[in-house]
Amino acid sequence: GIAREVAALYGSPLRLPAIWSGHPAGDTPVNVAIESAEDCARYLGRTIRNLRVGPSPDWLRERLTAMGLEPINNVVDVTNFVLFETGQPIHAFDLKRLRGGRIVVRRARAGETLRTLDDVERKLDPDILVIADAESPVALAGIMGGADSAVSEDTTDVLLEVAYFRPDLVRSGRRKLGLDTDASYRFERETDVEAVRWVADRATQLFIDVCGGEVREDADDAYPRPWHAREIVLRAARANQLIGTELSAQDMARLLGRLGLEARPEAKSVSATGADGRIHVRVPAFRRDLHEEIDLVEEVARVHGYENIPDDVLPPAPLVSKRDPRETLLERLRSRCVGLGYFEARTSAFMDRSDPDRMRLGEDDPRRSFVRVRNPIVAALDTMRTSLVPGMLRVLRHNVHHGSDDLRLVQIDRVFIAQADREDGLPREPEKLLALACGARHPAGWAEAHKPCDLYDIKGDAEALLEQLGVDSVWSAGYTEPFLNSAASFLISGSYGTIGGGGAVDAEVLRAYDIDVPVFLLELDVDQLAQHLPANRTYRGIARFPAVKRDLSLVVPRRVQYRDVQAAVVESGGALLESVECFDVFEDPSLGPNAHSIGLRLRFRSDEKTLQDKDVDPTVERMVRRLAKQYEVKLRAE
Repeated sequence: GIAREVAALYGSPLRLPAIWSGHPAGDTPVNVAIESAEDCARYLGRTIRNLRVGPSPDWLRERLTAMGLEPINNVVDVTNFVLFETGQPIHAFDLKRLRGGRIVVRRARAGETLRTLDDVERKLDPDILVIADAESPVALAGIMGGADSAVSEDTTDVLLEVAYFRPDLVRSGRRKLGLDTDASYRFERETDVEAVRWVADRATQLFIDVCGGEVREDADDAYPRPWHAREIVLRAARANQLIGTELSAQDMARLLGRLGLEARPEAKSVSATGADGRIHVRVPAFRRDLHEEIDLVEEVARVHGYENIPDDVLPPAPLVSKRDPRETLLERLRSRCVGLGYFEARTSAFMDRSDPDRMRLGEDDPRRSFVRVRNPIVAALDTMRTSLVPGMLRVLRHNVHHGSDDLRLVQIDRVFIAQADREDGLPREPEKLLALACGARHPAGWAEAHKPCDLYDIKGDAEALLEQLGVDSVWSAGYTEPFLNSAASFLISGSYGTIGGGGAVDAEVLRAYDIDVPVFLLELDVDQLAQHLPANRTYRGIARFPAVKRDLSLVVPRRVQYRDVQAAVVESGGALLESVECFDVFEDPSLGPNAHSIGLRLRFRSDEKTLQDKDVDPTVERMVRRLAKQYEVKLRAE
């Protein structure tokens, strides 16, 4: 591949290495059979006799060492050298260790095993493609050979394998077995099916030169579905328009020809600028990345040279697009959270199998409905996350253990809940917002003592976030999540259902994640939140008239929650009431054992006039009467 690129850039002919060109008359002693052309498009087996296994010559040893490989013996060294030289993995079997004179490319049978070259006995299943002789597997197709058929010091005859295996099948087998080899790396990225015989001839020549081998029998080349090259039509005028050049069709054909593409301009007359030219391009197997006309346009520009393209400044084109409402909401949420002092975190889409137990989820909790990955990259991470909490706790633990104790983290992402009742098997993917806070409330400074954050910090951030979004919500104590402290948690709901909640993470859960500092979290259901967003937000101008303030000192029974008092005041306040704030909480034995004092600051304002006492006092009296009747709240006597 590199040689082709260098030849194209310099306009030089491509010089390929010497290959074997003999024509043996005998039939191959090993017959090749492919059970499925979908799994293996081509398999060539060639017998090479009378090899002498020993050290490789200096030139071969030096090149392998330069590539970071350890020379082993001349037979293995040739296979490794050809792999790096051509990009095509090959393998050599000891011919006398193959039974029955057959090679079968097939799926492994249930219960079969294979001892691979790394001397590990591996259990196989039908999802793994193997190379087998007449009795059992002798190699993992595209991954690693078997130890029982490997070349040794007493090997004299080998069977050379050059093949094309389905990339995704090699990838899944490699992941399932936990192997990663130079061969699998290349097969997973697709090799050149048309180059199989040429590579075999190249390896054969090296076996003859380096190992003293000879070829007596013809190769068995199983190729059930030969490659058919696609043809793409390139319009010279379109290419010139996109690139900004004035190349003719013949010029473009020559540029593509330097890349090894068979480019043929149409026979009709072509103008000097190529405005009428059309080029028929035959795409070889080693350029499977070329699918459409635009791919050829890119190749023309690349070989022509970007530095040779005029840098004319084009007038800007107007870009008009409609924003996705969901993406707009996610962007707003991220922006608001960052504005509140949170740093955005990204965690893995997978979770550990033990996480639901660590979070103390019930057996019937929907978050135990997992989506499993058949071929996980890491064996322990085969479960798609059903919650953002475990991943975020791990991020927090990592930071805390490295000395970062004052943290504000937020993540907005999807979770995956399996749905057994769906015919298509697709999971539910709700979007969640998770915010975590721990450590100091404010950065350390000389003017203020260190104060740790608490439940009211995360609750205040939640209130600020929802207020900025214009979402009306109802707050109540006692969140139902099992990983939270039930005595220090809250629930947020709205007219369309539960929006989310938060609180202090339970100490037992924190210990399960090796965290030794208090942690507070907020979790919102973004899908539910979207339903509560106002359709239109109306902005009011700057107030023209001053506000009137009233302070109320109320004696409130402890059984009455502040949100109920606040709701009653707001409902009684009418259109003139602008805001309600709690500015004081006072406790004293004189108030009684089951009561405390709450100070409310009321702000009234009119858009039409300056308010007088006579406008405000009746409203305040109405509030006091309602609080007394509904909650037994009294005005506090000074």
